[in-house]
Amino acid sequence: MDGELATWIENWRNGASGFGDALLTYAQTLLLPSRLTQVALTLALIGIAWVLGRALTPQVDTWMRGLEGRPKWQLRLLIVLRRRLALILFVALIWLAVGV
Repeated sequence: MDGELATWIENWRNGASGFGDALLTYAQTLLLPSRLTQVALTLALIGIAWVLGRALTPQVDTWMRGLEGRPKWQLRLLIVLRRRLALILFVALIWLAVGV
């Protein structure tokens, strides 16, 4: 029993060590200048999308309140899109950044 436990602990230590090495290697590759530029651009686009989402939400709310005669499912879909407006804007901005 003690031999099995010692083997299990040794295997666990080796696995944790391998995971730590992989994590360290990943962190080192993030410090490359090209990767830092990508991370900075992504963080900037997250901020821009958040600000745009906060600025556009009242206008979208006003537009949605003006809609009459729409089925309930369409209004619910518009509510979901309004709640995810910042994420939609981020995807559009990151798509433009990658495409350009």
